[in-house]
Amino acid sequence: MSQSDNGLSLARSQQDAPVELEERIVAKETPLPWKQVVPLVAMRLAEPINFALILPFLYRMIEDFGVAETPKDISYYASMLFMSFSISQAMTVMYWGRLSDRIGRRPVLIAGLIGTLAVSILFGVCKTLPMAILVRLAAGVFAGNAAAMKSAMAEIADDTNRSRMMALLPLTWNFGSMVGSGVGGIFSNPATQFPGLFGNSKLFTYFPYLLPCLIGSTVAAFGLVAGIFKFDEALIKPTQPTQEEIIGNTEEMPLLTQSTATSVTP
Repeated sequence: MSQSDNGLSLARSQQDAPVELEERIVAKETPLPWKQVVPLVAMRLAEPINFALILPFLYRMIEDFGVAETPKDISYYASMLFMSFSISQAMTVMYWGRLSDRIGRRPVLIAGLIGTLAVSILFGVCKTLPMAILVRLAAGVFAGNAAAMKSAMAEIADDTNRSRMMALLPLTWNFGSMVGSGVGGIFSNPATQFPGLFGNSKLFTYFPYLLPCLIGSTVAAFGLVAGIFKFDEALIKPTQPTQEEIIGNTEEMPLLTQSTATSVTP
């Protein structure tokens, strides 16, 4: 082999070396911050449970209101009652997000859980369709803080574990929807389903759908306690640069320093 061929092989090996070195560098995933994740998941669990627990008894509840003349009317009023939650949530979610940017994620989440706890109990004592619709509209308003939960989850994560942590939110929603549907089906009208326990209860006889709503409010209360005592504020407000820093920045200066350019270490 000639000297020129040796030089060419050496140059190629030097070019391939950084690539091989880069392939060997594997980012080490940061352990999940469970002290923040667990209370946030507990707060998230209240929304799907209280959203889904009305599904098993919704048809019967509309029937008990006495406003429908035919089964077709019951379906119409049930769809109206069910979609009122989503309408109010869609109309308020952006405002909750902007408010959480100003005052922080934690107070917004706590306010939403307080409202969820209250409207869950109120829905169990509804005896008319207009009252039930108003309560569900209020429930959607307080559930609009779901955007703040997603923002808080993203803020307590880093580049190495953010995908896993964000996946916990839809997982919590699916689990809560499953549990909520079961709670609504099992514990609605307890005086009839469990006569040995609630057969003599005048409260649950007059309000046959109060018990599952009380269970849903208990979940919201658990999330509220976790948020107050265990969850730390996740929002980090940016500091305003001083006049000297603004003047000192030029086009030749890097926007990111070496320490902030990456959060992944080999």
